[in-house]
Amino acid sequence: MGEAIGLSDAMQWAKEPNLVHMNFETDSKAMADNIYGKEDVSDFMTIIDDCKHLLNTDLANSYVKFIMRQVGGVVYSLAKKAC
Repeated sequence: MGEAIGLSDAMQWAKEPNLVHMNFETDSKAMADNIYGKEDVSDFMTIIDDCKHLLNTDLANSYVKFIMRQVGGVVYSLAKKAC
């Protein structure tokens, strides 16, 4: 659920300065599938619905993509060091 909130916040942030061509990545397959209607996880459906709305309106040229955590290892390492 925390990652869904993070995605929603990132989308809200990207919407403000009209960054409409954004690629959002997540290591949560359930969340990525849910964004495109392939799964129904009711625990965070309200947040997912907000994300879907943004993708269909203000961020129409953007998308959410699932990537395995191992693939994003460098990003996670850098983020960890930054904190």
